[in-house]
Amino acid sequence: MSLLRLTVLLLIALLAGCGWQLRGAVAPAVDSLAINGGSLPLVNRLQDRLEDAGVAVYPEASRELVISRERWQTRVIAVDTLGRALEQELRYTLRWQVSTQKQQLTASREMVVTRSYSIRPDNAGGASDEARQTRELMVEDAARRLLRQLQAVDFAPQATP
Repeated sequence: MSLLRLTVLLLIALLAGCGWQLRGAVAPAVDSLAINGGSLPLVNRLQDRLEDAGVAVYPEASRELVISRERWQTRVIAVDTLGRALEQELRYTLRWQVSTQKQQLTASREMVVTRSYSIRPDNAGGASDEARQTRELMVEDAARRLLRQLQAVDFAPQATP
């Protein structure tokens, strides 16, 4: 066996042993889920990602992802000598939980996504485009994070005493 082949096999074994894997479809352990609340961009991204992972999304599903709060905050984090904004920070916060009609399956959890972007004071139109694109990326990131968190949820209802 050649040295190159042996080296490749050794690297593959090391990567497999440490648990590293390529990013793939994130699939929560549930076959169907309803989404209640949330903005249209977030709900659309979540629905697309869930359906890509094989989870049916429809309003009558027995388990429900409830997005109870979404909030955007903006603050200036850098100014020039004239006091004009040079950089802004966007903060996207959402609160969510999973429940059935009879019981809550998770505690209410909060997720925060933060990004900053530069502003050219002489190009106000460009700043609004930058803000819009940053918001879209943040919603995508929040949907991806939420799906990863849903992987850890035990979707089986617990017996009540």
